[in-house]
Amino acid sequence: MWSHYADGLRGLCLVFDDDELLEASPRSTFAVNVAYQKNPPTADAFIYAIANDQMDFHLMSIEEAEDRSKHIGERDPFVEDYRKVAGDAYLSKTEILQRVFATKPLEWEYEAERRLLVRASGNDTEPIFHRFPKTALREILIGERMPDSFRARLEALVAEHYSHVSTRAVARSSSTYRLKIR
Repeated sequence: MWSHYADGLRGLCLVFDDDELLEASPRSTFAVNVAYQKNPPTADAFIYAIANDQMDFHLMSIEEAEDRSKHIGERDPFVEDYRKVAGDAYLSKTEILQRVFATKPLEWEYEAERRLLVRASGNDTEPIFHRFPKTALREILIGERMPDSFRARLEALVAEHYSHVSTRAVARSSSTYRLKIR
């Protein structure tokens, strides 16, 4: 991935703690391993729409049942059923999103990529800037071909704001088609 996403070892790679990153994220955020396959993924928009409708309906039913329980003092016997259907619908939506946004051609499998997916509301037109706790950043891998001026600015920024983060260099091996992390 260094040649594609980090400009041929001129860039960097941020290493996060998945658990901490997700814990601090909105509930609509999830991390997935990219699936690599021979053919492009297919997704049925109708099934997604039904799952979305079912999830919304059952979440609203849970809210109404819990409000009713507070006022009349009786627990609605169907709340657990509502939760199960809402959960199943959420899983269906997540599977479809993963298929669409985290599938790549089989030829890229060597990347072993992991993605953080953030669900936006249907009317969002602006980019999403995902905030994360400083402690979720664990390491920065710096490409060997990063320009010295950029590297100096990066190291100053890390020293000032992310002193808990380790930095390591990534370099090409002279004897194999592999990268060395030092």
